[in-house]
Amino acid sequence: MKKIIFFVVFGIFLSGCQFAGFISPIVTGVIIWKEGRAYKYYDLDEDVMYKAIKRTLKESSIRIIEDKYTRFGRHIQAQGRDAFSFYIKNMNHGTTEVSLRINTFGNKSYCEMVFSQIDENTGLVEYNQAGKSPTNLSTAISSD
Repeated sequence: MKKIIFFVVFGIFLSGCQFAGFISPIVTGVIIWKEGRAYKYYDLDEDVMYKAIKRTLKESSIRIIEDKYTRFGRHIQAQGRDAFSFYIKNMNHGTTEVSLRINTFGNKSYCEMVFSQIDENTGLVEYNQAGKSPTNLSTAISSD
């Protein structure tokens, strides 16, 4: 009986994190993968994340097709060589959830690259011609 339990436990460890789906986000680190969609949590405001995503898409020459509010948060759909689907959702205590799917089934390495570009753009502050940072979201969108 001890040998059977040993082989079962050993088999679980050999199968990796795909065997137990609840372990995979811990091993992956900051980006959580679920059903072809990448999730990342930021300790920043929803508007800051929205501006960072828009700036990233603009720098990458990716055209925004749809930009609207839904019951899941703000949805941005963009099209370049690939199709991008972002959801930006305000969570509790100033945390924002950003989820991304690239194409139909997701692309893990491409999502990681896009998230690294978004991370770089979260610290950038844009100023208007008067030298002030736009606080109104519509002002920031029109300046893009």
